[in-house]
Amino acid sequence: MTTLCTLALLAALGAPPEAEVQGLYEGSLKDAKLEARVVAMGKETYKVYVRQALGDGKVAKAELDGKTDGETITFRNKGGDVEWTATYASGAVKGTAGGAAFEIRRVQRKPPSLGKAPPAGAIVLLDGKNFDEVTKKGDEDWKPADDGSIQVPKGGMNSKRQFDGSYDLHVEFLCPLMPGARGQGRGNSGCYQANGDEVQVLDSFGMDTYKGGGCGGLYNYKDPDVFDVFTLA
Repeated sequence: MTTLCTLALLAALGAPPEAEVQGLYEGSLKDAKLEARVVAMGKETYKVYVRQALGDGKVAKAELDGKTDGETITFRNKGGDVEWTATYASGAVKGTAGGAAFEIRRVQRKPPSLGKAPPAGAIVLLDGKNFDEVTKKGDEDWKPADDGSIQVPKGGMNSKRQFDGSYDLHVEFLCPLMPGARGQGRGNSGCYQANGDEVQVLDSFGMDTYKGGGCGGLYNYKDPDVFDVFTLA
């Protein structure tokens, strides 16, 4: 009976959820800061992009492939001067690089403006409860969630008011995790400004893209002024 219960528990545990594995990781290797992007690629496989600043403007980089086997995710690089091997468990990636041990842990960076309360005199276009300031295309109903967010309706939505001149626009959004998709298939959307510029909304985490094609960029011509810098090339 004990053996059957143990087997049932192991089967229930299974592979770690991709949403928990994908993310930014930080740690150290040989007493120097090490950071990595672990990117879910679908079918329980991953890409890991590792970077370490060596000083004097020099940066060491490595690209690892990850594969899930039961409850374990293993990572290994193909080629390169240094051999990397590692495994994932409980929010951490541990392994060796050229025989030296390293450990990096998943971190979550939150912008200071997240959840910012509207300042006095602000026009709240959408709060998940009141839809008087916005209009949408089609007959699809608004789909508010318990946290006040809404699912963007098919065809998008617009403000009823027109805005001219300078303004501050605060927008919070959540892209769906679509590890099997590539490029603009990964939760692609956008936020159009009064002058026609589109702020790119996209899960571009760990992905190379054209200028302005990453999340927060002005589509096709300008990268964000403030973003999480991590060059893959």
